[in-house]
Amino acid sequence: MGFEQSPHEAAIYRRGNGGNALLVGVYVDDLVITGTKDAEVVTFKEEMKATFQMSDLGPLSFYLGIEVHQDDSGITLRQTAYAKRIVELAGLTDCNPALTPMEERLKLSHHSTTEEVDATQYRRLVGSLRYLTHTRPDLAFSVGYVSRFMQRPITEHQQAVKRIIHYVAGTLDHGLYYPRCPGKEWSIKASYINTKDQLADLLTKPLGRINVQFAPAKSQAPLGGAFLNAFGAIVLGAPIGIKYWAATTYWSLLMSLFTVVLNVSAIWTAIFGAAMDYMISAPAHGAVIGAWLGAWPMPLDWERPWQEWPISVTYGSVAGHLIGMAISLALIVAHKRRGRAKAD
Repeated sequence: MGFEQSPHEAAIYRRGNGGNALLVGVYVDDLVITGTKDAEVVTFKEEMKATFQMSDLGPLSFYLGIEVHQDDSGITLRQTAYAKRIVELAGLTDCNPALTPMEERLKLSHHSTTEEVDATQYRRLVGSLRYLTHTRPDLAFSVGYVSRFMQRPITEHQQAVKRIIHYVAGTLDHGLYYPRCPGKEWSIKASYINTKDQLADLLTKPLGRINVQFAPAKSQAPLGGAFLNAFGAIVLGAPIGIKYWAATTYWSLLMSLFTVVLNVSAIWTAIFGAAMDYMISAPAHGAVIGAWLGAWPMPLDWERPWQEWPISVTYGSVAGHLIGMAISLALIVAHKRRGRAKAD
């Protein structure tokens, strides 16, 4: 029939491309059929009926415990009935719903001395919750956390699982919604979370101290650089007096451009971090070469304004650094093209 098996999912078969694509999902003797055109779906059904004895159950509404609701606005996937069975399995039918699936700052350990619980029942509940995460990604972290303690669950682990089920009991109708109009604007409300209240997990590897507050960094860089350079200028012998303040501030602000470039480089490296060698070496060499070229034309003439030599060096470094960033981008593009050529 001209179908090709998906390289990503063995139970998915595809026929056609683009506007004439037809997808068929196979599970034992059940088929889930979808396509870009209704005519293609109808044609395939007729082909199957002519070859096999089969019945058409109409639009998909329930499949492997997943409830499918389709209307003009979109498609909703839920596991409400399955979630109710999990609550019943845990004996928590009349429990008080929880607002979150996990207690704040919860830390579980393998080395606790508390009493062990029924491992079979624990695994049954956790396994059921894992299947529920197919339509409930909000449970993924908490269920993944309690899944670490399948071998020897204890009372603390069981309490954490029950907390998840308390949350499920209050959110039985939650699921996934896929709108049919991708061009329509949707609004998402996010609750504020104070990062100061989030403590590190002792069971996980800590991350490095990386400042991701780009906006404050970009605003602080020129101000801090200007202050430090102005202070350094005065210490190194700049003329002191009200009439010199404007000139000293002006030159110091220009020198602080280099601190701005450093912040831009940090963002640049974060965006193109996959090619770290290019992103570090080319701008660094460009800054050194640019600083040398900026200083070279300046004669050792002490009668010239004291600011000209460091400013020319700074300008050279900034220009060399920016040129190095552009060169590094060109090297990345060339490297990727060469890699694609080898793959072909």
